[in-house]
Amino acid sequence: MIGLVRRLRREERDNAARQRLIEQLVEALPDPILMIDERRLVVQANAAARRGFEITALPMPLGRVLRDPGVLAAVDSALDGDTASELAFRPALSPDKQFAVRALGVVLPRGAHGALLALREE
Repeated sequence: MIGLVRRLRREERDNAARQRLIEQLVEALPDPILMIDERRLVVQANAAARRGFEITALPMPLGRVLRDPGVLAAVDSALDGDTASELAFRPALSPDKQFAVRALGVVLPRGAHGALLALREE
């Protein structure tokens, strides 16, 4: 029994370390990354997304971050579990910029369904 408890504790530590590593990697990416929950709230945003889209506090309604109808439809599709979507859009606040967007469904902590938006300035 003691061996099982030790093994479970070690697995919990390993899982927490992996989670921290993933968070550090996403934070370091130069491209904006947004995680959206089933209520269409941005629940995570890396540094590039926070800077580029003026995200000051989380969670934040997706409609306050991105208003493009195509992007919002892609997020809805991802939340519904459909296949990944790819599209391009120009932010309303910076129409001189264009982004390629990839939206895909993901499983969030505790099994909730969400969407991941990866943006790349073109």
